Amino acid sequence: MIMIFKQYRSLSACCIFLLLGLLCPTSFAQQKPPISADKAKMMGYVEDFFMNNARDITMRKSLEWGEVKIGSEGNRTIRYKFEALIWDKDRIIFCSDFTFDKDGKYLDMLHVEGFSKPAEKPDVTNLEGVKKLVEKFFSQNFRDITARKTIEWGELEKHEDGSVSLVYRYEATTWDEDIYLDERRFTFDKNGEYVSCDRTEGLGFPKKIGKTEKKWDISTLEAVKKQVERFFTQNYMDISARRTISWGELEKHEDGSVSLVYRYEATIRGKDKIIKEERFTFNKNGKVIEVKQVPKETSADTKPDPAASRKKAQEGWQNFMQGNAADAELLFLEAAKLDPKNANAYQGLGWAQLNQIGKMKAAKETFLQCMKLDPKNTAALNGLGRIAQLEGDTEKAIEYWTEGANLDPQATGPMAGLAALYDGKDDYKNAIKYYEMWLRAEPNNEHAKEALKKVKEKAAK
Repeated sequence: MIMIFKQYRSLSACCIFLLLGLLCPTSFAQQKPPISADKAKMMGYVEDFFMNNARDITMRKSLEWGEVKIGSEGNRTIRYKFEALIWDKDRIIFCSDFTFDKDGKYLDMLHVEGFSKPAEKPDVTNLEGVKKLVEKFFSQNFRDITARKTIEWGELEKHEDGSVSLVYRYEATTWDEDIYLDERRFTFDKNGEYVSCDRTEGLGFPKKIGKTEKKWDISTLEAVKKQVERFFTQNYMDISARRTISWGELEKHEDGSVSLVYRYEATIRGKDKIIKEERFTFNKNGKVIEVKQVPKETSADTKPDPAASRKKAQEGWQNFMQGNAADAELLFLEAAKLDPKNANAYQGLGWAQLNQIGKMKAAKETFLQCMKLDPKNTAALNGLGRIAQLEGDTEKAIEYWTEGANLDPQATGPMAGLAALYDGKDDYKNAIKYYEMWLRAEPNNEHAKEALKKVKEKAAK
């Protein structure tokens, strides 16, 4: 879940207890003694800290919460152990002591001795270990590759500095349509950190070798319903039960694509029931190209309710931070309906959509709407930069991220995006510039420090 955004600054008591309920299974009260109100409050403060900081953490999994310790001046400290995914790449385990004053104001965060440490130590001493690193890279990159088949692995190359390289030839299907033969030489340093994945030179890769032959029938309403059902078997894993309410009329478009509105009741993780209405669009081959929430109709005399909108957006952020992007999307949509001028609602909606399959186009439109309401919204600019990068338009990504970095010296998301992008292009001068800018905003960010050290070493060679 991407964590590079502006956030609200406090949690109300009711939101803290809501958060507690989300963290615990339904049978919690039967298995463990109840959490004290003081501990629940501290857990809420820590979650609030992450909502406003640690922008390099794109996903987080709680492992263990300690007990609350009270200092002489009423300050409170709680130990929190968690696994974090850094910029969708490195998995790190942290164990940190968070301290807040008696009013809940953040004071300090100290790492416990021995932390941070990699969640799993990569093995670059043998071929199988490096193959796993290559597979890990594909699992976190190249979203356009919807299917991949291994053709051939090369021999493991070991270098004097401890780094290793491996040539990998594979067949890739992009967006369920075009099939390419590709070959890349992956290089990892002695610690298993990704260095590069350059295409093999002189052989004309990638080579387009065909198109997918499989097509799904979308000629009738019943056929399209089957494709919608197929979509649910591969997505929305948080939906444990679903009941159909109604199907719309089949819409056929000039380019051969079709759309169908589907209204249903979904049970989320066996607990909450919500009503959703989505418009599914499939291309002429029956591949899903967009899933978009149908906006609720509002009467012309409906008055905006900014306070209710802010509260609903706050609930959206809470769901988003817990990994419930689909639920968060509904809450942000409701927040935008309550106050169409609430840029924060559109900002959150964009991130919630971007973290769901088939909604990147919708996320782009949402971020652009956010920019119309708040032209200086660096979180929306960061989202637009991320989308441009995923679409392969690096120049546009640089444009969005540069604008964001120039607008706000604390906007670490765009800075991190630029630093990593330039690093990947071997433009070390600009990479160093933006890593240093990032560290001026977040001086204690260990990931940025390590990345800057590595890029300076590469620049010195």
